[in-house]
Amino acid sequence: MKRLILTFAMLLAILVGIGEGVGLAQDTGRLKHVRIGTGPGTCQAPIFVAHDQGFFKKEGLDSELVFSEFDVQKEQLATGKIDAVSGLLDKWLKPMEQGLDIRFSAGIHFGCLQILVPTDSPIKSVKDLKGKRIGVPVIGDGPTVFASRVLVKNDLNPRSDVQWLSFPQQMLTVAMDHKDVDAVC
Repeated sequence: MKRLILTFAMLLAILVGIGEGVGLAQDTGRLKHVRIGTGPGTCQAPIFVAHDQGFFKKEGLDSELVFSEFDVQKEQLATGKIDAVSGLLDKWLKPMEQGLDIRFSAGIHFGCLQILVPTDSPIKSVKDLKGKRIGVPVIGDGPTVFASRVLVKNDLNPRSDVQWLSFPQQMLTVAMDHKDVDAVC
């Protein structure tokens, strides 16, 4: 785990160095201040660990964590209020297509997105999602893109075979419990 976090910290250092067109902070002998956007979710854990355990400092970075939701992070990145942010590639494709000038470094894990149904659900396979309502945090966001790819792989049309409903991330399970959606991603 420590190696994984160090790898992330080094990738972030390289990303920040390239993004601003300057060398790594170690070259100057002082720490380079970097504002890192972070948000809810277990995928953010390595950022908090790297910050708290001093891994960023070891890589020459004075890290400041800026907590916000994804939609705010897009604006913060575009306006220079944060310097870097982690996230799934799928989340950033649409903003990049719409003109957000960003660079990608590398991924460090996979498998954190899933389509979930209640334990008592009659849905037993992806094909059973036909005609069902899927809750996602933001229409067109990473979970929507991921679920769409899963649907297509299972011969379902994400535009016509399911209904997408948007709920704040922290309300997705509540929406499923209240039967407002049949599945969440």
